[in-house]
Formats: sequence, structure tokens, C-alpha cells
Amino acid sequence: MSSAHGLLIRLDHHIRAIAEIREALTTELEGESPTQGAWRRVPVFDQSDFRYPWPDATEDLISAFHVWQAPSDLGGGLFGVGVNLHPTSVFGGPRRYAGVFVLGAEGGSARHVVNFNEDDRGGWAALIRGAGASGRGYFRVGDSLPDGYEALEIARHSDRLETGWDRACVVAGPDDEITMLTHAALQARDRDIRPMGS
Repeated sequence: MSSAHGLLIRLDHHIRAIAEIREALTTELEGESPTQGAWRRVPVFDQSDFRYPWPDATEDLISAFHVWQAPSDLGGGLFGVGVNLHPTSVFGGPRRYAGVFVLGAEGGSARHVVNFNEDDRGGWAALIRGAGASGRGYFRVGDSLPDGYEALEIARHSDRLETGWDRACVVAGPDDEITMLTHAALQARDRDIRPMGS
């Protein structure tokens, strides 16, 4: 047996071992997505100081960035979610927001999908894009929403935030990452949002 062949066999064993470790570190969520199957935490890809640079030279800083794998019905990809540490002046006051990102296969190549703004009722609210011929508009309350939104709580954005818009939004509870992730996965599917470099 050549040394190259032996090296390939050892490499194959290492790759299998890494896959087994990753599977062992992946934990099942306590519940399920409101729309389809279970989301799975992938703590091996979590980050304690996630930074996301924006084109205007500002940066999101998220101290607890949790990575999840979507159910197969939502594409099975990786998504990350976390609360930005720096409140922004938006919709009537300084508000924190939770950013949700689609990620590459190894938890990198993050691309922003959606923000959930802290609302005035103790929860989080995110607008729903995809309306109109361009697919870039925001849906109104009463519009027919894409498949997958029927099990999510939908409200009027201006009913949740002091100076919110007269548009439909998804509402998530204070610690409800699954609703946030599900909305982001639906938006990524409907608006063809992929990780950077894809």
C-alpha cells in the first residue's frame, strides 16, 4: 500500500470521526417549529462575540449567537440568531433587535435575513417582505402570505411598535428563537437569500 493511499484512509477515518462528534454535539430542541419539524441546535458553531459588518461601515455585535439547523422542510440549512448589544433608534425609540442570518455549511459566510425589533408589548416583531411584482415589498395585514406563515402569529406592525408601519409582521415571544428562525428560513426560501459566496 502506498503512503498516499494510507494517508487517504487515515483522512477518511478522521472525517468520519469529526462527523460523529458533530452529530453528538448537536442537541434536539425542546419543541418544534410552529410550521414544520424540529429545529436542531448546533452548539459547536455558536459564537460568543459574533460581529456582522454592514456596507455603511457599522457593525452588529452579538454576544450570544446561537446556531441552528433548519428542518428538512425548510431546506435543512444553518441559521444563526442573537440580540445586538447596541440598541438603535428605530420605530419610536432606542430598541434592541435580534438579527437572524443564514450561514454556510461550517457556520460561516453569514448573510443577514431579517431583524426582529423589540416591541412595546414585551416581545419581538419583524416585517414580512416578498410582496409585489419585485418581491421586495412588505405584506399588509390581510394579504395572502406565502406557505408556512399560517402557524405563526401575525399582527399589524403599528400595533406592536409605537411608530411601526401599517404592514403585517411576525410576532415572537421574549425568548422565542424558533419563531424568529422559522420566519428567517421562510424569507430565505421565498427571497432566495443564500450565505455569502453561494
